Amino acid sequence: MLQESTAHDLVGEVTGRATTAWFKVTGDSMYPFLVSGQKIQIETKPPEELIPGDIIAFRRNSRICSHRILKKEKRGNRDYFLTKGDANLFWDALLTETADNPILGKVIAVCRKEQPTPISYEMRGFIGRKTISLSWLTGFVFTKATEKKYHFPPKRECLILVAKILRRFTILVSRLNVYISESNAVPQ
Repeated sequence: MLQESTAHDLVGEVTGRATTAWFKVTGDSMYPFLVSGQKIQIETKPPEELIPGDIIAFRRNSRICSHRILKKEKRGNRDYFLTKGDANLFWDALLTETADNPILGKVIAVCRKEQPTPISYEMRGFIGRKTISLSWLTGFVFTKATEKKYHFPPKRECLILVAKILRRFTILVSRLNVYISESNAVPQ
């Protein structure tokens, strides 16, 4: 989640006058890729240019979130996105751009150790695909574990444990992604 005090300014800046804006992250839903207190840069992008693996900022219920796209689906003339914070157990509700809940753009840089670091979306190779796969699988297993059809508590608890283990693997792969992006960063 993004800092509330900047939410209204960001919506105006990103969707109105500017094409990029910096703001501060709060919350741990994208930990360790995005850490609370870091600043991220958002670049406006139309929904048709966004693809799975991109981290996007979007408005939902007067809050601004920054999560990874796991799946994109076209229905009629609208793009729908399945998103999830890497450290969350659950998927977000299906996302589509509306006037009340706009997609603000794509996260293109993060300020780590006081140094702006561009996010390398070339990481969609092996590590990027693994992050997306593990994150999706975590959400799937957790969703299945919380369905009402599992009345047998040990089975439900086992599925929740598996989801938590998968979340740990997602976080480890995300840490590897951070390490690689930091080592490839060009000092400015």
